[in-house]
Amino acid sequence: MGMLAFLLIALLLYRPAMLIGSYGNATSVFPRWELALLAGALILFQWKRLVPMLKSVSKWTLLAFAVLLLSALAHFFINGYWTQESLGLNLAFLSIPLLATLNRKEMREKLPAVLALLWILDILLTLGQYLAGKPLGGIPGNWNWNAALILITTPFAMLFPARKFKGTRKLLIPLLGIPVLLSAALFCLCGSRAAALGLLGAGYTALLMHWTGTKRRILLYLPLAFLLAGAVYLSTAGSAFLESFQRNEIRPAIWESTLALIADHPLGVGAESFELRFAPYRTAEYFLHRHMAWRTIHPHNELLNIAACLGIPALLAWIFLTVKGAALFLRRWKFERTEEKLFFLAFLALLIHGMLDLTFFAWPLDIFALLLTGYFWAPVMRCAEPNRKFERIPQAIGALALCGVVLSAWINFRATAAYHSARTANPGLAARQENRAAELSTAFPEQLYQAIESALMRRNDPKHALELAKHFEGTPYRNISRIHGLKALALAMTGRDEEALKEYRLDSANFPYLTLPYIGQITCLGRLGRTAEIPAAEQKLYEVMKIRGLSRSDLMAIMKDPELDRPH
Repeated sequence: MGMLAFLLIALLLYRPAMLIGSYGNATSVFPRWELALLAGALILFQWKRLVPMLKSVSKWTLLAFAVLLLSALAHFFINGYWTQESLGLNLAFLSIPLLATLNRKEMREKLPAVLALLWILDILLTLGQYLAGKPLGGIPGNWNWNAALILITTPFAMLFPARKFKGTRKLLIPLLGIPVLLSAALFCLCGSRAAALGLLGAGYTALLMHWTGTKRRILLYLPLAFLLAGAVYLSTAGSAFLESFQRNEIRPAIWESTLALIADHPLGVGAESFELRFAPYRTAEYFLHRHMAWRTIHPHNELLNIAACLGIPALLAWIFLTVKGAALFLRRWKFERTEEKLFFLAFLALLIHGMLDLTFFAWPLDIFALLLTGYFWAPVMRCAEPNRKFERIPQAIGALALCGVVLSAWINFRATAAYHSARTANPGLAARQENRAAELSTAFPEQLYQAIESALMRRNDPKHALELAKHFEGTPYRNISRIHGLKALALAMTGRDEEALKEYRLDSANFPYLTLPYIGQITCLGRLGRTAEIPAAEQKLYEVMKIRGLSRSDLMAIMKDPELDRPH
């Protein structure tokens, strides 16, 4: 199986319906963690190329690869979840890039066409969304990520007609100009500041590498001038800007909490465990922010994500490989092909965007970001001839691994299909489909959570909700979103007030500025006859109401509509 096959699987079998903008259909075959395992299996088939390549690198490069591999395996074994999902999530930052490193030539030949085709699909979908008055989510389903996708695919879509009609300027100008203007317009309409920074960074680098002499010297000093101008502005008239930024931007609160997590866990917490381990580190500023989310699955900074998940040594190893490879590539910039220059600029744009977002995490940007990472790891490798003595045993292991990946993908497909069927089925059938899905796989926690919520809220079936919730026990998702609040409500509805009280307290620990967990505690304490403990719970409730500026009428409205309990 070649790189083209891997790319097609990554694009077509992640969530196929998303290619046509159907985000509600969650049926998935190859999520990112499955793709990471698939990449690992394919690497074993290329063992005869991998071993000589690794033997040819410097000791520091070999050490960097070893650190990434050992970090991934250590978290898989130490965390104790022992699932394919856990292994895949921790391996993703190594296996997918390494597959690209081994198949650099095929990537150079095939990836431009894939990106060009993706541009056509995304532009058509985004244009349709604009004409229909819908959010411009495009294929990724998010305006921020869509802007990044438009940015990195447009140059490749223009590359083919530019070469085909190079000698006919009259035809070439409208042939390129109209699609470029369309891309630019949709990019601007997406309104992504992070993608705009990626564009500025990539554009600056392109000019810096292209210009020489005085122009280049001016460019070199330009960032310094901007920094000085920004410092002067912030020190004088920029206080209003800073206040507005703090009020409207939640990322600094997330970064602060992530840094605290990293300080306590410098070797990382495992990619699958980030949400679980991050929850206690969320600050008061986070909970009172209007952009507060029920879940935090990523720190909105890719470097912080690697450090938090795999550890500081893994981050340093990743930076070493990436910076060294990029530096070697830039030295040969004027000799490199146009496709490779565009690869580098796309990677740089995604990396800059990733300092504020999830470009290495959100599909389909994550696949391209990880593959391009490996593409620029390749310059640190010296070419080596394949050695057949390294071939047979690893290929046999690779075949077994590939069979395991295919089987796992089939199980996950059946699980997600069952979840999807449950949403549209009658109550009796929905319960059976949810049970079937939960038994097959818990690798899609969002869908299991939605099933619990549906059983409780839509079908008024607290017993079934509690049965489904048991599947979260012993997993890294046992703290997912408002799961403790849902379990507490289900337990209270079935008369299990003692257990409900414990869950309400866990819910209030995760979300200290919500009112409903304290109301639930007061209700359970009253029914249990533990009246002496009620004043303490009431005091907590009054403190929250005071901080949030809530009145008793607000409290009554929240009890009628729980969604109003979200701090704004």
